[in-house]
Amino acid sequence: MFKLDLEKAEEPEIKSVIMDGVLSALFAAFLVTLFICGMKKKNKGTYTLEEPNQASVTYQKPNKQEEFYA
Repeated sequence: MFKLDLEKAEEPEIKSVIMDGVLSALFAAFLVTLFICGMKKKNKGTYTLEEPNQASVTYQKPNKQEEFYA
């Protein structure tokens, strides 16, 4: 099997590599979580295409040409 030499694990380079791996794994898990939540939220505001969404008020051209200033 694989033995871990504790004397080598005390070196700062080895500790930094282990910390880097742990932090990278946590960051990757965070990004995957954000991606999954984004995919779930993507379908929340949609409607089916089978039901035509028609406006209740249609546009009517005015009888007079007037200008309105906002």
